[in-house]
Amino acid sequence: MKTIRFDVFGLRLDAEHDGARWRLYEPVEHGRRSPLDLPIPAAMSDEDLAAHLADLYQDAASPLHPEVRRLDSPRAEDRAGPVGLLLAAGRGVRYDASGRTLKLLEPASFGPHAGSALAVAAARNLLAAVGAVIAVVRPATDENQLRLRSLLAAEGCELVECEAADQGMGASLACGVAASRDACGWLVALADMPAILPTSIAAVAQAINAGALCAAPCHAGRRGHPVGFAAALGAELMALTGEAGAREVLARHPPQSIEVKDAGVLLDVDTP
Repeated sequence: MKTIRFDVFGLRLDAEHDGARWRLYEPVEHGRRSPLDLPIPAAMSDEDLAAHLADLYQDAASPLHPEVRRLDSPRAEDRAGPVGLLLAAGRGVRYDASGRTLKLLEPASFGPHAGSALAVAAARNLLAAVGAVIAVVRPATDENQLRLRSLLAAEGCELVECEAADQGMGASLACGVAASRDACGWLVALADMPAILPTSIAAVAQAINAGALCAAPCHAGRRGHPVGFAAALGAELMALTGEAGAREVLARHPPQSIEVKDAGVLLDVDTP
């Protein structure tokens, strides 16, 4: 059985070939998949399949999602760019101190993916701008954490578990960098920020690719997210702990400011 995962104009689809025919599936919640009844010639090659999907879904194309691509075979320019790190290991105690509700599973009320879970919306924006995204999650000790993992995996994120998540955001960031230490850089995004436009994320990635040691978007005079770091700062990032995140690194290496017309770089969700 051969399985290929595609990004089809922003929609994640799994294509499976059992030796006789292709079958398409759309990932849904809890790690399940929904079969799609679409005509695909049995002898179609992998490359022709991508073109076929583009024809089938051409009405879904948009400036933010202009193409069909294999998620297991990133474009050359994506492979050369920084890795996206989605920090999704927090408990969200300011949102619900009781712990019964996991903030990252709550629906986003704003942004291009309003209605989707916060973490899913943030992941989609990041995936639309970079070729590889690692979602840093905490140990799966309850159903909420299991569901979060399933949703992020279904979107195409690689999952990395941070056993030290309770030590704070710095520990999660260090864990993500350590899991991708060969990357040429990192874009650090927060899973409770669902409205950052992919164009803003891409602008930060371009600054890192162009040689910036650190870079961050700026809107209305305020620094926002995601924050980009070059590979040269890997050792400093892997040494982080605590709730301060990367503030001490940014204090030593002030980021290049990238002005964007995107209020989403400042908008997070801390309270219901």
